Amino acid sequence: MDENDLPFKVGQLAEARSFAQGYRGAWFRCKIIDIARRDSGMLYALQYYDFPDEKLNWTKLYQYPKPRLKNTERQLMVRPCFPSVYHENKLSEIKTISEVVVVVNDVWKVGDFVDWWTDGCYWSGRLTKALGNEKYLIDLFQPPAGEGSSYEASSKDFRPSLSWSLDNGWIVPIPSVIDNHHPCAWLIKPLNQVPLT
Repeated sequence: MDENDLPFKVGQLAEARSFAQGYRGAWFRCKIIDIARRDSGMLYALQYYDFPDEKLNWTKLYQYPKPRLKNTERQLMVRPCFPSVYHENKLSEIKTISEVVVVVNDVWKVGDFVDWWTDGCYWSGRLTKALGNEKYLIDLFQPPAGEGSSYEASSKDFRPSLSWSLDNGWIVPIPSVIDNHHPCAWLIKPLNQVPLT
């Protein structure tokens, strides 16, 4: 799919990320205010609704991580609004769906890829230790994908990490075979949804 044919529209809720140091690996909830086509590519004017005092920010749709390493590809910086999340034990409440939903296992486990809500954004990382009382140690991804720190976090602030691409839509990252670990969530897609190939 060509970047001029992207499924984003003015007024749409979305999420955006940054490669600026101190914010790598974080997803910010936003609204698309304007779209511009330039010789350098598509630009999106974003209003961050968890930071209402922040001025309008123009974001290039594709950017290289910083520092730019050899053979590094441009990465998508804007994605659609995160799907609705249901816990496995509430699955019976889903009668019909018109868009993708994500179903989370009822218990988080060490090794799960999660997004952690703190400081007005979602930080992506991996659970590395269960601390008890529904608290875990989360390791943020190493630079350039994240900030590389570890934090104690409450499971009530987690959602499963998902990836989004133009060709495949939402997908659940699969832990490596070496980990012998199963994904912490799965997706339910409407019957009429087909890949955007």
